[in-house]
Amino acid sequence: MLLPCKPFYKTCQQALFLLVIVLLSSFQFLASTPSTTSFTSGRTNEPQALLKWKASLSKHSQSFLPSWVIANGTCHWEGIACSKSGSIVGLDLSSHGLRGTLHSLNFSSLPNLLTLKLGNNSLSGTIPSNISNLSKLTTLILWYNKLSGNIPSEIGLLNSLRVF
Repeated sequence: MLLPCKPFYKTCQQALFLLVIVLLSSFQFLASTPSTTSFTSGRTNEPQALLKWKASLSKHSQSFLPSWVIANGTCHWEGIACSKSGSIVGLDLSSHGLRGTLHSLNFSSLPNLLTLKLGNNSLSGTIPSNISNLSKLTTLILWYNKLSGNIPSEIGLLNSLRVF
């Protein structure tokens, strides 16, 4: 129910006009604000997982990845390829002189990874069995490293793997 505005017709009309402007401005602001959920959905742990792995590498190796800082945005990091939605789909750090292991790399935090190319480095240790968490992986290149031990049987769970 609206209150009569006859004595203050112009003032009420101006107030209603101002209210409409404020409401429309608020709606436009909300509509143009990016949704936090869509930005982080499905990939909240990707940068943290990669930064944790970087920190586990030798200090000398860490210097080869200067772009790997949160401020740059993961999709602008050296060796990273992203999908249109911003999820990491490729990691290619072949021939980067990396020294360390794969054990600190949380594979389950990279659910959309299609290619993992770490060939021609100095990575050592074994291939972790949890590499099987990379269920979409099509390409895995680890040649010319210092890896030891057996290839884990869990590699057989990577049904999409075409290049190994």
